[in-house]
Amino acid sequence: MAKAINPTVGDAPLASIGAASSLQELDEVLTREMAHQKVQALIKGDSLEAIAGAIVRLAAELDSQQNLTAAAMLGRLAAVARGREKTVFDHVRLLRLSEDAHIELLPNRDYKTYAAQAVSHVDAIWVADYCAREAVGIDAADIARRELLSISLARYDSVELWLRKVSELSTVLLEIENVDSRLIRSKRIFTSLFEVLQEFHGNLGSNPGQALGLCLQRYLSSGSDKIDQSALHDLLDQALGSIVRLIEMKFSYALTASTYAAISEGRKGLGVLRWKEYLRASKSIGAVRNDLLETALVLARQNRTDREIADHMSTAFESRQQLKIAAERHFVGAGDVPPNLRQWWVSGGAVAEGDRQVEQKVGNNEDEQIGALLLEVEANSGVMDKLDRAVAPLLEISDPVLASTVRKAAKGHIAIAQVARRLARMRRLTTMDLQGSRIDYNPIEHEMLGGHVSGVRRVKVVRDGIQKDFGGRLKTFVKPWVEPDPT
Repeated sequence: MAKAINPTVGDAPLASIGAASSLQELDEVLTREMAHQKVQALIKGDSLEAIAGAIVRLAAELDSQQNLTAAAMLGRLAAVARGREKTVFDHVRLLRLSEDAHIELLPNRDYKTYAAQAVSHVDAIWVADYCAREAVGIDAADIARRELLSISLARYDSVELWLRKVSELSTVLLEIENVDSRLIRSKRIFTSLFEVLQEFHGNLGSNPGQALGLCLQRYLSSGSDKIDQSALHDLLDQALGSIVRLIEMKFSYALTASTYAAISEGRKGLGVLRWKEYLRASKSIGAVRNDLLETALVLARQNRTDREIADHMSTAFESRQQLKIAAERHFVGAGDVPPNLRQWWVSGGAVAEGDRQVEQKVGNNEDEQIGALLLEVEANSGVMDKLDRAVAPLLEISDPVLASTVRKAAKGHIAIAQVARRLARMRRLTTMDLQGSRIDYNPIEHEMLGGHVSGVRRVKVVRDGIQKDFGGRLKTFVKPWVEPDPT
């Protein structure tokens, strides 16, 4: 139960508060005392709790909007309580707050901020969605917006779910007829989103990048060329900065193409020419490019390609030439990356027509030649063994000379095979043991018989490949030959 105000002689302000018949009258007393810098004397001792109780008492019979005003007054009182904020915020739970009230209807930015801070102390199931909705609905009170988004995020299970909720609320902006005003509101929302993410250290969810891309798509107003370009660029910078923040919190997201969804959504929203203008002016694209290039290097060292990430890389640069220069610089010193894989990433996944050969080729370096030799002798070992065991004895009857030649050929093959295996061991080359396997098709790691075929997902290995051990990291030196798997 709140303590009643019992002023001593001379405590005129406290008496005025006790005698106040409305929230407005009580608020005027507090405002006057704060303006005269006398509020600390007013709230000393038990008076702080008594004043908070008076606010709750006056709001008891009022509607939810007036109770939100009372919550703002409590937030304002807590701001000057100097370590006794809990005493004030405990009274927020006594108010009749509901999701029907709107923070935007409060008289000024300070009150909106104080109300947001007070709502954070309400334990109700509706608070998470309410704070997200009010954050989008607020026009220019950015501190309050940031506070509301922070409260909302803390009550969602993950950043992904939170972003999806904010995306759904984009319909609120349809009430704003002016395109520039709508864009400026979107920019402010994304600025607050980014600032909240900067302070967040919780669960991100399984695919926050995709949710961020969806959010950008919903809030990005392409409009005409006459809209506020600086606001548009700021909006995109906050979205791309959020990508970088997601990767900072969990680097494995950098290896997932959907993390960069906001890049493609930005490009779609602006069109080619305006997107290039944005790239030239952007303050955030440099960090995103660096993340993409590092991702490409990591995947290349894992002997992997990723078409979607390569596409995002191409979108993040003004031209393929600019991408090539940056990628070649980033891949300097990465001697363990196979040349063909390096070229694939450096080109942004572009495949030159000259690389699509119908005939099957073997590389020129020594390891590839030794690997190809090993594959040939292994492939023919079974045939030569049958010649020695089954064909030669039959020839002994009808043609002893030819039988002798066959046996010499079989023994010669065994000697060649021994030399090839010994050379392979010296160079740490081994077969991949994929012969006959059915696997997912990767045009960088597999050689398709008859040339590359688009749309093929599963293939059958018809000739094994060769890999080399680089201190525990295996790299393909001779690609397995594959053909489309009809099953």
